Amino acid sequence: MKKLRLNPLAAVIMASLALAGCNSEEMASVNDTTVNNSSEQTEKSGSENGSVTEGVTGAASLSVGVKFPKPEASPAWIGDSTTVDVEFYETGIVGSQGDAWKVKEVYEACNPDTDGDNPAPIPDGEINCGNAHEDALKGNFATSVSLTPEASNATINLLPGKYRIEAKFYNSQSQLQETSVSYVTLNEGAHSLKLRGIEATWTADKPLALSLLNNTTEDWDPTVEGTQTAAEALGITGNIVGLHLPSALTYPGSTDSNQSYFQDLLVNAGVLNENNLRPTDYATAFQPILRVMKDGQETNLYPTYFSEYTPKYDESGDPNGGTNFWRNSSLAFLFQEYTPDGAYTGLLLGDRFIGLSDDDWNASTWSARYANLEMGVFNDKTDDGEETGPVYTIRYLEDVTDWDNTQGVPIETVQVANIGSYKGGDSFWQQAFVELNGVKNTFVDGNTVQGYLIESVSSEVSEWGVNIEPAMYLSATLEKIAVAEGLKASAAEANCTELEFGGVNQDSTQYRWDEENQRWVAGMVNQAYLERQYQAQNSIEHAIKMREQNIVDMESLAVEYPNSADDYLAQADKARSEIEALIVVEADYYAQIDLNKDGIATLFEDGVFPVEPWASRYCHLNEEANWDEVAGDYNTTFSLTCSGLETKPTATGNSWEATGKMCIQPFTLRASQLNVEYETDGDIVIE
Repeated sequence: MKKLRLNPLAAVIMASLALAGCNSEEMASVNDTTVNNSSEQTEKSGSENGSVTEGVTGAASLSVGVKFPKPEASPAWIGDSTTVDVEFYETGIVGSQGDAWKVKEVYEACNPDTDGDNPAPIPDGEINCGNAHEDALKGNFATSVSLTPEASNATINLLPGKYRIEAKFYNSQSQLQETSVSYVTLNEGAHSLKLRGIEATWTADKPLALSLLNNTTEDWDPTVEGTQTAAEALGITGNIVGLHLPSALTYPGSTDSNQSYFQDLLVNAGVLNENNLRPTDYATAFQPILRVMKDGQETNLYPTYFSEYTPKYDESGDPNGGTNFWRNSSLAFLFQEYTPDGAYTGLLLGDRFIGLSDDDWNASTWSARYANLEMGVFNDKTDDGEETGPVYTIRYLEDVTDWDNTQGVPIETVQVANIGSYKGGDSFWQQAFVELNGVKNTFVDGNTVQGYLIESVSSEVSEWGVNIEPAMYLSATLEKIAVAEGLKASAAEANCTELEFGGVNQDSTQYRWDEENQRWVAGMVNQAYLERQYQAQNSIEHAIKMREQNIVDMESLAVEYPNSADDYLAQADKARSEIEALIVVEADYYAQIDLNKDGIATLFEDGVFPVEPWASRYCHLNEEANWDEVAGDYNTTFSLTCSGLETKPTATGNSWEATGKMCIQPFTLRASQLNVEYETDGDIVIE
């Protein structure tokens, strides 16, 4: 492993890292300690590994300490942990949760099957295909320190920079229980860092009675006879009294990659691919076990992932969509970072979720309803840039070039993107939560958490294949230059709110890049114009040239044979008349392939969209010769046969409407030694 070499000229960082765990109130004093005022600098030092600089002037100094429960104390947390190993990894570019997620997003965009490099800016550089790899998340080992009750403090040396810190909690049998992760950016000056542990049994100060999920009238579980409320379908038949929070490593059941927030496990573990997860990586996530009390009997609701799809068929026996029922519980996480903007702790205690959907292919409709129970939220910001209306993405990008086939050179090139949209709207619920005065889960001290229990139900109906008005212009960053769909909320009760929201999403729609105005303009590539040299234009030009040559030949023959001059000149006049007719047809041809009727046919037609998106678009010249009995000669007429040129001012997409209701109530949870007896039936642990 790479060792972090210290530069003697590096500026000093003075900081204190307090490992809180789910600790006693005694930990609060440690949480606020810095090197400048720490009275524990003289205590026995823990063992340290890695690059340590002794006596180097200007070396960065970081004091690390943890308080373990005393034997005579009541069962306070860190629980039965007897050793905490704190490891430091130099990442170079990742010093926050945001940086870590940018690495993952850029890494996925750098897949050869996608459009390629799409750099993401960070405060002091950018993340691109060259540096978006697992080493950027995990970092290079710098140093570590092992803390025990006998050696609970140590001082280490670090350069200013970006680090991933892992605090690994071991029990008396040297078994890893959980790993507390934080991404940090350490600049010059004094710092106070906190790393917490959360594997514990958490008990609510007072039981939490549901007010919404147990009052639903529709059936929420089609696998059980009769009408089941959403609460019953979730297994909640009493009051919630808390939860057990084992890490995904110590939990005896498996972790399903379909569980909500599974991607957060990858980032927290410092890997970019599920296949690279090691068993110990699961110590960075948690499997919430909900505790429910009914008639004095406590029941555990274990993590679950269940999905059942039932196909439907029409009268002819052909597939016609289907129904889906799923019941899911999420993982739980502790998100931590420390940057020049300050410290951030996000605590996700998990949710339980039900969904039922029904899609009908013949009717081009889809409907669904959802019920959700969340043990609070880890983020209550509503101004984090999340879209509430459609989110636009480039699905395909290409340069469309019009060539001069006679010269073999390009005439014009237009950059064209196929851009589609999907609905935003997750922040609708976030907005509703904040409007109800809800706040995110917060540590009061090492063993106390406060937050809000959230109940929500919603239903949604979508119809696809409908005509919609697309975003005519999009900025370079794919922001719609128009007013986005909004949210309507009305307060129903003091702790509840009802929501209505909806909008439209456009299917993949063509846009051209307008370099002059720096924007994307909606429309369509004019395939008939692009292929004009192979279609009617080529035929018209060839027919005109033939008749021009015929005129020259007839006039020459009229001079050579004066006795027949009148006949030859009549043939020349006929050719001139046909040329005039061809010129009229040519004008009609260009009028027809002027798809937006702005007076000129172009390679890309702004503001119009095909009626039949997959149809071939062409015009062919028809030349028909009919015998004229009076003139005693053939009379030639010209016409066009065109197809696929029908356009409309609307694009194709889908519309959606949704309604919902949210209720919240505050809770206070207190930690104690993890105490849960797992069922022996594996089907109960994981469905």
